[in-house]
Amino acid sequence: MSEEKRNDTSICVETVGARTVRGGRVTRVSSQVEIEGNALADGAGYAACWLDRPIALVGSRLSNGDTITGTPQERFSITVRDGQYIPCLFEADYRFSLADTAAGSKSYA
Repeated sequence: MSEEKRNDTSICVETVGARTVRGGRVTRVSSQVEIEGNALADGAGYAACWLDRPIALVGSRLSNGDTITGTPQERFSITVRDGQYIPCLFEADYRFSLADTAAGSKSYA
């Protein structure tokens, strides 16, 4: 039996100490999903939410146009399997709804 090579992608969850393109740094994480006063513009989508909002990932954009580029941890991540689709991953304004689980639909603010 031959082994197929899988092309999985791991996207790290941002934590305190994460950096942004413009040199910003995450100094506090809260349920308000703000980084240095800037709101999170997109995130993990359906894969992971906190209080109906997607969690921030490396690659997430902020309301000021900045982007999270790195985090001091690599332990917590979302894995996207080759060919897998995660609804609303890095999609702006996504909000989790129980309807998403039943109907596969999207909810927006």
